[in-house]
Amino acid sequence: MRKRINSLWIVLSLVFVVILNIIIFLINTNFTTTFWVSYGFIHFAYLMLVISSSSMPKAKNELVFGYPLIYVSSLYFICAFLIGSIFIYFKNASFISSFIPQLIIAGLYVQAYISNIIINEKTISNEIESQYHISYIKNAASELSLLMVQSTDPIVKKKLEKLYDSFRSSQVKSYPSLFEIEERIKQHLQILKANLQTNDYSEVNHVIETINGLLMERNGKISGMH
Repeated sequence: MRKRINSLWIVLSLVFVVILNIIIFLINTNFTTTFWVSYGFIHFAYLMLVISSSSMPKAKNELVFGYPLIYVSSLYFICAFLIGSIFIYFKNASFISSFIPQLIIAGLYVQAYISNIIINEKTISNEIESQYHISYIKNAASELSLLMVQSTDPIVKKKLEKLYDSFRSSQVKSYPSLFEIEERIKQHLQILKANLQTNDYSEVNHVIETINGLLMERNGKISGMH
């Protein structure tokens, strides 16, 4: 289905290009430098519109200065087409007068397009990092459930169960301001795991208290945000 839709987009794009070229070459017999400048920019603008349209749902969601990318690409094509048509009609216009306006709007569009790519890459990266930290509560609780099974000391086991309950009752949603605390909690969980494997229970008690303190600090900060 997707391949069929893509094929239809290609056919529609080619039909427009063919019709446009037939009209242009029928009404023009004098192919000056100004003509080829305008012709080239019109086709470049249309190519960018096709690229944006080929991923329509994504282009609608990607914003450039608050507007969907597909709209920005459409606006650029309309501007390039209108300016290009004017200079194709006025054959006596100079190269500079036809080239500079097209270069300016093409430059503004390309700048907006590249900015959009950079912003989207950063957004995706932030979302991945945010998802990573959101899942940390579940992962930490899972790790503690395994550590409770490994512990043979009843006092330590009880403390682990209490810590496990604290994680289970904690807010799952994370915030960038909490990332540092969450990283420290993860590090101490690894230390706790290592101490339990070596049966170093004196150190285990200290690490549990540290993790509990960090968790309380995290939850306190979350409460302060609401």
